[in-house]
This record gives sequence, structure tokens and C-alpha cells, in this order.
Amino acid sequence: MRTRTGLVILAVLVVVAAGLTGYHLASGRRSAPPHHSPLALCPGSTPRFQIFRNNGACVGVTDGSYVFDPSLAPIERAIARENAKVREQRTYATVALLTPMTASAASDVSLPRIKDELAGAYAAQLAANGGDLSQDQPPVQLVLANEGTSQELAYGQVTGLLREMKAPPANLRAVVGMGVSVEQTILGAKILSKAGLPMIGAVTTADQLDWPNITGLARVVPDVSDQVTALQRYFAAHGGLGPAVLVTDTNRSDLYTSDLMQDFSTAFGQDLNSQPQPFGPGPGESTELRLISSSVCPLTGTPPTVLYAGRESDLPTLINRLQGAPNCGGKMVTVLTGSDAVALPPSLTTNQPREGDVSVVYSDIADPDPKAVVPQVQQIFAGSPAGTASLSDPWTIATYDAMTAASIAISDAASGSSPVPLVGTVLGIIPLLNQRQEVPGATGPFSIGTDGNLINPDVPILRLTDGTPTLLSS
Repeated sequence: MRTRTGLVILAVLVVVAAGLTGYHLASGRRSAPPHHSPLALCPGSTPRFQIFRNNGACVGVTDGSYVFDPSLAPIERAIARENAKVREQRTYATVALLTPMTASAASDVSLPRIKDELAGAYAAQLAANGGDLSQDQPPVQLVLANEGTSQELAYGQVTGLLREMKAPPANLRAVVGMGVSVEQTILGAKILSKAGLPMIGAVTTADQLDWPNITGLARVVPDVSDQVTALQRYFAAHGGLGPAVLVTDTNRSDLYTSDLMQDFSTAFGQDLNSQPQPFGPGPGESTELRLISSSVCPLTGTPPTVLYAGRESDLPTLINRLQGAPNCGGKMVTVLTGSDAVALPPSLTTNQPREGDVSVVYSDIADPDPKAVVPQVQQIFAGSPAGTASLSDPWTIATYDAMTAASIAISDAASGSSPVPLVGTVLGIIPLLNQRQEVPGATGPFSIGTDGNLINPDVPILRLTDGTPTLLSS
């Protein structure tokens, strides 16, 4: 999911500028004018749902009948069965889950996490349809829109397919998920915004991914600014942060890390003892992190604190370097970071002989305790192929909440004379999902404001020490 190549972005922008729509989209090959070639369809693709090859992966839109990875087969087949029931009705509405559904060793989104996203969306679909497809509100079909491991390679083509689905019989009325907080998410969201499609981000936390910047884009999780504010308040109430050093990824196309760097600088600028310590992609990354780790303790003193503005995929390298840093012997090093650290294996903070102590304090996007999920939602998950195990992943909760918000907006916008509401009507409902019409989320009701952001979001703060996570505040 990390976007390192500006040339790829430029190539995709050329595709979008060419005005490609419908089913006559790019083949995905960067070496030739893609709009002159038909899609190279993957085996199993159907006229209704197009799955095509892009950079060696099969991406596109499916109702669950096309399985992107064997590990996703049980949940995708369950979605396909529910969708088949929905299509038996005379009219129905469709919600698309737009997110990467393939993974690689270099991506920031793993297959287990993708499976949890699908589990959350499916559970919310079951809750929306309620098992009774004869009710007044339109039943909801859930389609899976796979952008691929690297969003920059297929977002233009996949959003083009979604635009075509606004028309009957699909009646696409909302797009949820939206990928992660990288530049391609903004570009894809702008395409959908021009088409008038409502969007609800599930795990998109970048500050600029909201309604004032992209019309029609809401979200159901606290943004980076909310997370850093919560961290600042926690440390202010517990004696302050103390001397710190800011370690930051230089990948400016990653909106999450860029915003984390900026918000950290604003919130904790008075605690920084040095200029930001940058690291970047490529063969020199490990060397850069080694040099940074060796300078942390001399720069900060005791106890040293690292403000980490980077992705979880690079954090293990930094932790390992800090554990072995000769200048930090006997000192507990605290790494402070954002919600991407949820995916960090707890065992990384388990100390080995002659290693230094490293503790990670991070913000989360949802309550990490599965017991916080309301009983009715727990029952839905218990009856699904994913089971209740996925409730420990905040991405499951966030995707459930995004899908639920979209379904509520569709239901509220429907009427007896127009069982499938207009796209514009659904769009107008989303900023009204507050006060008397809160969204029944997985862990309780929540409200979306007129700016598309959560109203008074809860931001859990956790500490990971010696292999054990502890909830500090919520």
C-alpha cells in the first residue's frame, strides 16, 4: 500500500484525464496507452461484475462470487449468498466496499486484516437486511471493489466501474471503506465525488479526508488530529511528555504519516530537542534507522521518547534497533505513535537478554475490547463465517460502522413512492446522522457532523510493554 513512485501516479492521472468510463477501461499496463486496449479479464469474471488483471493481480468489482484469495473464500461466499437473495427482490440498493483485497509482503494491509474488513461489512449487511427482504426499505446488496495491493495501479479503473453501477439494476447508492490514507485515496474519492456518490471512510484517518475537502466524503473513525490531541491530553494529565525526538517517514504521498508528522510537531513542538530525524524507502532505510536509533538517547536524555510518524510496517526495524542501541543501556525508550500501530505484533516489545526496554504508546480508532461490542452485534458475528474472533480488530468495527451508516442513510432516504432513493438524497442524509438519528454502531451509537467527521470521537490510548497491551484511557 505504500506509494513510492511519482511516475505511477502521473500515469494514472493521464488515464483519468482521458475520461475513461464504463466497461471500456484501461488494461492496467503502464507501457502502452491503456484506453486503447480492452480489459484483460481474469478467469471467473462475469458480464455483471468485471474482474481484470492489473500489475499481475486480479482486481475489480464482485458480488463475492469471485474469490480474491483462498483465505477470503468463506466470507466472500457468504456475501455472495446474501446478495443472491437480495437480487431476487424487484428493487434493491447497492453499497460497495472499496479497499485493497489482495496483499503482498510489502503492503501495509494484510490478508487477515482484509478478512476482518469483509467480516465487518457482511455483518452490517445482515443487520441492515434483517433477514426480512420484504420490508419497506430497499434490501442492500454488498459488492466488493478491490483496488489491488497498490492503490495507485487500479483506483481509476475500479472507481470507473463503480460510477457505472449507479444505474439500475445495481442502484449503487454509497461507497464505504475507501482504502487507507494515501494520495490515491484522495484521487479516487474525487472521481466518486464528481459522480455524486456518497462515501464513508472506514479506516481513513488523514486529516484532509473529509467533507470540506472532498464533497460527499464522511468517516467513522477519529482522524490523525483527533488521535494526537488525545495523546497530548493524556500526557498533559500524567506529568507531560518530556524531551523527545521526532522520527518521520519521508514518503509524502502517505497522508497518514505526513499528517502525523505535522500534528506531532504542533502538539509536542516544545518537547522536541532536535530537528526531525527522517528515514526513507530503499536500500538505505535500515542504515538510516540504525543511525537514528543510536542518536535517540543522547538527543533526549532520560527518559527518552520517540515520536514516530511512520507506518507499522517499518516500526519493528526501529524497535529492534532501539533495543540494541548502546547509548540507551538501562533506559526505557517510549515510542509514541498513531493508530497504525494496532497491527504491531506485541512480541516485539518482549525483551531479550542484553536488550534495551522499549514501550510503545499509541492511539486506536476503536475500543480494543471485544466485550465493548453490543450484544446484538456480537450475535450477528457469531453466526457469520468470521465468528467473533474478528471483533478484536478495530478495522472490523470501523468497517461495520461505515457500512451501517451507509445502510441507515439509504433507509432514511427511501420512501413509499421511491423505494430506491436518489443518490443525491442519500448524500444529503449522511451529515444528518446525529442527534435524534445517531448511527447504531458496533460499540454503541455515534454521530457524524456536517463536516463528515465524528462528533466527540472516543480515542483509546494503549501501551504495549513486554509483549502485553494495556488500555491507558478511552
